[in-house]
Amino acid sequence: MRHNRVFPSSTFPFASMLLLAVGLLSGQTAQAADNMTCVCTGSACGNNAIGGNQGDIFVNVSAAQASQYFTTNPNTGWTCFVPAKTRGTAGPQGCYCKNSCGNGGIGADPNYVDLGLSQATVTSSYGGGKAGNKTGWLCGSYRGEAPAAKPTPTYSCACTGSACGNNAIGGNQGDIFTNVSQTNVQQKFQTNPNTGWTCVVPAKTRGTGGPLGCYCKGYCGNGGIGADPNYFDLGLSQATVNGSYGGGKAGNKTGWLCGSSRGDFK
Repeated sequence: MRHNRVFPSSTFPFASMLLLAVGLLSGQTAQAADNMTCVCTGSACGNNAIGGNQGDIFVNVSAAQASQYFTTNPNTGWTCFVPAKTRGTAGPQGCYCKNSCGNGGIGADPNYVDLGLSQATVTSSYGGGKAGNKTGWLCGSYRGEAPAAKPTPTYSCACTGSACGNNAIGGNQGDIFTNVSQTNVQQKFQTNPNTGWTCVVPAKTRGTGGPLGCYCKGYCGNGGIGADPNYFDLGLSQATVNGSYGGGKAGNKTGWLCGSSRGDFK
């Protein structure tokens, strides 16, 4: 694709312009392959996402980071994409070409990102970088890398009703499933308010496997094993449940509710 590249007037020396062009064309990419760049293309960005001003740029954004920090809903103002090419590195300014750019400024194909720019360079070679300028570039502050993605939480689900089901997975009181994804919590366990299942991110899980497990909704102990809210104890026998968990029936004095440990939900 041919671009209209026009060098600025004598106020920006030819030699400096040439060095800029060479640096952009040979600059090392600022991020790993397949990672995204996120640009604030809205008038401002936030709305349950990272806040930003129009033109702000983050690099090296993984899919998990994009989901947690930038594209949390359709109206955050952030645009995240895998760059076709990244020229230059770091800041203080960076510019994003959504479509083909040039027209009196530096030329570029769609989804090119230029980094390592000064405000003077943005003004002289990127049309000032404001949205809608004739060069097609959108420029703003280079903000580096986003915070590390938080681990995706998994849940444990205990049947705290007298029985569980009602358009959800069936279960008997006290049954426990572990390693339940948030999607499966919504689609398989909490499909309505009356399924009988209680699903939480465990504060702590002690032990593994079965045949029985116990769930502590509040504080537990009172003659049995002690625990804080949302503790799960797994790998228990019926004898252990009887001796240390008050028998495990709902309302027993220890506070524990016990039943079959049905393993990881798949």
